[in-house]
Amino acid sequence: MTRSTNWTVRIALAALVLAAAALAGASTASASRVHFVDIAGTAEFKSERSGTFAKDAVSVPTWSSSFLDGLTGQSFDYTMVGRSPMDGPSNTVVGTMIVPVDLRFESSGGVLNGSSRTQLVLGSPIFQSALFDGPSYATQYGNAMQKDMFWATGGSNPAYNVTLENTGVMAPVRVDVPKSKGHDLIGQRTGIHFALADYAWLTNRLKDSIKDMSPSIVPIFIVDNTFLWLDTPDQCCVVGFHGALGKNKQISTYIFASYSDAGLFDPLPGQPQSYEADIHALSHEVSEWYADPFLSNEVVPWSSPLAPQYGCTNLLETGDPVFGFGWNQPMPNGVTYHPEDEAFFSWFAHESPSRGFGGRYTYLNTFTSSAPGC
Repeated sequence: MTRSTNWTVRIALAALVLAAAALAGASTASASRVHFVDIAGTAEFKSERSGTFAKDAVSVPTWSSSFLDGLTGQSFDYTMVGRSPMDGPSNTVVGTMIVPVDLRFESSGGVLNGSSRTQLVLGSPIFQSALFDGPSYATQYGNAMQKDMFWATGGSNPAYNVTLENTGVMAPVRVDVPKSKGHDLIGQRTGIHFALADYAWLTNRLKDSIKDMSPSIVPIFIVDNTFLWLDTPDQCCVVGFHGALGKNKQISTYIFASYSDAGLFDPLPGQPQSYEADIHALSHEVSEWYADPFLSNEVVPWSSPLAPQYGCTNLLETGDPVFGFGWNQPMPNGVTYHPEDEAFFSWFAHESPSRGFGGRYTYLNTFTSSAPGC
């Protein structure tokens, strides 16, 4: 686990192979566009945590509890967004603020504007009610994940909900990207316009834009088909992260996600299609923010049989074990979105049976037992 000096961030790091040999054999479409191989691969995740957060800090509404791990008997504390489903009915509404990020690339003059995706995000199941597979009720994606995760211990109560309400759309954060910090590309296979940019440089710029925002509001940064590298361009690509910044007895939480076109990512082995499109990264980060807003929830180290590249980790991050697994979710705006499957609390806690809906360990029942150790 690496440490930063003054902020906490959860990075969804897609470990993607961008072959240099393919670039050498590709031709350029024009002086302002460069052909390149399309992005392909699976995701890897990294977390960074530093600083001390006061227990009485002002932030989004949260609840805390503890559990005894079913494998080791160890006790673990955890904190999640909303109110405890074990305490009975409650209706928690958390405010968000969409922050579009519009990028102009010095290398080509090309632009990729997160503001072009704003209405698609607002019309998605992140904010609009949808009827998902499983229990017969309509709600937002994040609320569905939390309710189903604790189904047997209060989540099934129709009067228990933790939902999002977007309070507005911030004026776009416009960033000119120097040649040394990013470049836009055309996928050789798909013709899709996308970009790669320096993670540290861009995220430092974005933090400044939310420094005066209330800690009770969750800013959601949206970029268009833009993926971030760590240290060097061959360490690519960050597709989303959620984080928390503690300061003066306040904890501000936030989310970053790339809204991506279908086709940039290859399907995972055994999957009929790639679900890594549109809100897939955003749904991943929203669910993880619900279940671990301050990146403080540790569990017995686990590994995912579907994602051995993640190695061994001890964080309760619900999207990590099943990144890339999802489904097709049609919405009233005529768009079919691709939210992600999520691992449930019982999978991490080694509970048997699972308290999740139908005894499941993930929303799509991808796993039939709790987390393997490592």
